[in-house]
Amino acid sequence: MAAAPHLPLQHRERLLRRRAKVLWSSLGLIATAIGLAVLAIILLFETDRGHTFQRKIILSQVASLLAGRGHLYLGHIDIGLSGDFIFDSVAVSDSNGVLVATAGRIEGNAGIAAMLRGRVHISRLLLVRPYVVFEQYPNGSWNIDKLFPPKKLLSLPTP
Repeated sequence: MAAAPHLPLQHRERLLRRRAKVLWSSLGLIATAIGLAVLAIILLFETDRGHTFQRKIILSQVASLLAGRGHLYLGHIDIGLSGDFIFDSVAVSDSNGVLVATAGRIEGNAGIAAMLRGRVHISRLLLVRPYVVFEQYPNGSWNIDKLFPPKKLLSLPTP
């Protein structure tokens, strides 16, 4: 069995001090990163600027979903860390500006974890003063079909 290398006492102390500095510097850097992440989350969820940022994200996502076939008006929003959300003054209109649906307030709870995976899971939903207009046109189509056209089913060739 090989003997451990013998280092002078001063050299060992310097080596231990250096390792301690590296350890404390690393722990300080990790604590700073965690603190900045917590601060960013608080700024995103608890400030007006954060709510404005969330509102812009929601509006852009809905605009891409509607693809020019309609418009969403969204007043003040409040989204909490627990997934609770409140939307005040919500309205959806078609591309001609005709109102399709509105609500004075929408409250609910959506799972944050599901949203991070690109899914929406709403476990509670409360609509205050909802108003929805379903109109069927003479050709048999509905006003809702303009906003969300029905998906065409694939037909398989018969053998």
